[in-house]
Amino acid sequence: MTNRNVKGTLLVPSSMYVRARRRYEAKRRRLEAQLEACKQELEELGNGPFWFERLVKPIAKALAGCYPDRRYEILGPFGLSCEATIHLYRKDVPEDEKLVGDNCLSITFIPGDLEKGELYIRDYRRKTGDYPKNSLGDINGMNYASVPIPAHADLDWLVQWVR
Repeated sequence: MTNRNVKGTLLVPSSMYVRARRRYEAKRRRLEAQLEACKQELEELGNGPFWFERLVKPIAKALAGCYPDRRYEILGPFGLSCEATIHLYRKDVPEDEKLVGDNCLSITFIPGDLEKGELYIRDYRRKTGDYPKNSLGDINGMNYASVPIPAHADLDWLVQWVR
C-alpha cells in the first residue's frame, strides 16, 4: 500500500520508506554493537591505574631487596587518609612475636594528588597537633606529619624512612 494525499497524489513511495527503515535499523544495530564493545572495553579498563598497585607494591618489593633477612607485608589502603603501610618482619621470628621490638620495621604511604603522582610518607616522629585528641583525624593518624616524596627520591631516600 502507498501513502496518498486527499487528491490522490503519492506522498512517499512505500519502497523509499522501506529502504530508509532498513538503513535505520542496520545503522542502529551497528551503533549498538559498537556501544557494547565500548562498554566492554570500559569495564576491562576498570578505574584506571590504582596507586596502591602501581606505587606501593613496587616500593615494597624494592625495599624487601634491601632487607634480605625480612619478609614484607602490605596493609591497606585504609583510614581517612587512604594510607598503606609496608611492614618488614624478621624471617626467623615466630608469628606471635613479629611485632615485638625491632622484629617489625615499617613505612606508611599516603596518596597526594594522584593526577600528579604525588605520594607522601607518614612521619611518626613529628606530631602536628592539627586534630583534637580522640577525633577522627587523630584516630586515623593525621596528627603526624606527612612528608612529600620528592621527584628525585631513590631507594636510599626511602630506606631512611623505614622505622
